[in-house]
Amino acid sequence: MVTGTDSGISFRQLATVAILAALLGAPHAAHSGPAVDRPAPPLVVITLGGDTFDLAAQRGHVVIVNFWATWCPPCRGEMPLLDAFYRKHQPQGLRMLGVSVDRRRDRREVEEVMRPFGYPAGLADGAKSNGFGPPPALPITYVVDAAGTLRAALLPGKAELTEGTLEAAVLPLLERSAERGPDQSRDQRPAEPVAVPAP
Repeated sequence: MVTGTDSGISFRQLATVAILAALLGAPHAAHSGPAVDRPAPPLVVITLGGDTFDLAAQRGHVVIVNFWATWCPPCRGEMPLLDAFYRKHQPQGLRMLGVSVDRRRDRREVEEVMRPFGYPAGLADGAKSNGFGPPPALPITYVVDAAGTLRAALLPGKAELTEGTLEAAVLPLLERSAERGPDQSRDQRPAEPVAVPAP
């Protein structure tokens, strides 16, 4: 019989990997997430406050969508930065939604984690529509422009979420949205791609 210590991996590590795979949807492991520079997929989530957040209804606004979990330390670590960025740029029309991949039964813990933050959040498990599918990694943050096009995906190991990458991904879109005005931002004409610096 082979034990976890024979291969240098403990049973606890194996169990953790198995649990994470199950929570993230192992059957969907090949899912790489929605494509950048394509229309953002549908997303309709009931927030913890009971409101409906419909991504399609946010046309005319730049939107940040952050997938996270209470059991994910990197997710929790970047939330204060996301909140500060949201509060700073909300007056310019920035919208944001945190989408927790925790289970419905963990709603209280999700609410407790979200208590100090100003942006709305909901559970992916209770989404009316989630065209984003299971996240390919956690945390992952998507940036959607005012015309509804997915413009950036910030995730560990690729384009890390920092103040600099947020500014590079979001601020040009906010400027374009302000230049166009609310009516012109709602059309489907694609904006120029936004370059996000590599980590």
